[in-house]
Amino acid sequence: MKKTLTIITILATLFIGTLAYAQSDNSMFVRSSPEAPGAFEETTLSLVSYSFNLDTSEISWTLDGKLALSGAGKKSFTFTTKGVGSASTVNIKIITSGGEEIDRRVTIRPANVDLLWQATDSYVPPFYKGKVMPASETKFKVVAFSDIRTSSGTRPPNSSLNFTWKRNYEPVSGTNGLGRNSLSFKNSYMDEEEPVSVMVSTLDGGGAGQRQITLKMFNPEIIFYERHPLDGLRWHTALNNGFSLSSDETTIVAEPYFFTENDLENEKFKISWQMNNQSLQVDKKWELTVRPGASGGQATLKVVMNNLVKLFQSAEGATRIGF
Repeated sequence: MKKTLTIITILATLFIGTLAYAQSDNSMFVRSSPEAPGAFEETTLSLVSYSFNLDTSEISWTLDGKLALSGAGKKSFTFTTKGVGSASTVNIKIITSGGEEIDRRVTIRPANVDLLWQATDSYVPPFYKGKVMPASETKFKVVAFSDIRTSSGTRPPNSSLNFTWKRNYEPVSGTNGLGRNSLSFKNSYMDEEEPVSVMVSTLDGGGAGQRQITLKMFNPEIIFYERHPLDGLRWHTALNNGFSLSSDETTIVAEPYFFTENDLENEKFKISWQMNNQSLQVDKKWELTVRPGASGGQATLKVVMNNLVKLFQSAEGATRIGF
């Protein structure tokens, strides 16, 4: 007796993806490792059965029309996938010890999906050229970029692709649909890390890809700079490792990094200055002018910032001053 099962299609990505198939016998299925293989990636397909003994069955694996592996109990097969959009077809024939024949077909068509993210409301100074890091309760924008092919081999525009987003492994309502290649949200103060994933699929079902990233929250920082009377703010030299006064007076600016920008001028954003553990009164919120003492010596300058609007946005910075 010969039983032919429905075609299985594995829709894979360069990074991470999904395994999707239909079958008529739920007691027998194919597992893929990785679960969704990427382009040019070593992949192992394994058979699992709860209705008959695979170890005593004759199993053959054919890759793109060429016999690649056969023998009793050959329950797994390893091969390397092709490039993006290029299908690899694996035909599996199983003859059980009772003489039953089962045919299975697996098609792997890799796609490429990547995710880029931006912390949209974290503050950094205008000169800053690095990545803007997110703090707790930051607003994010995540954008999906895909290289995906339909069954005919064409590359559809974003407007013809369906996007399905998840945060913390849960679907995000109101964010899915055709052309919706970006996700905007605010991180919860309860989450130090936040997994974000997207599934991208073509309308004809010929291609799909998935990508997941984990967004990690950072603690805000305080960096000290000198405000020079002629040069202005000397952004190129941070003073956090200590410095010596070289003039009759020096103005020190405490620059906040990665706090929520809109909260910086809020009355609930608190900043305090201390010199040798003694509180200081300052004329300007973000800066302090210091003058050398008659006897010289050293002092420790400390600044504490607390954003009372956000539960876990606070920072402390200190530096040593030589007089």
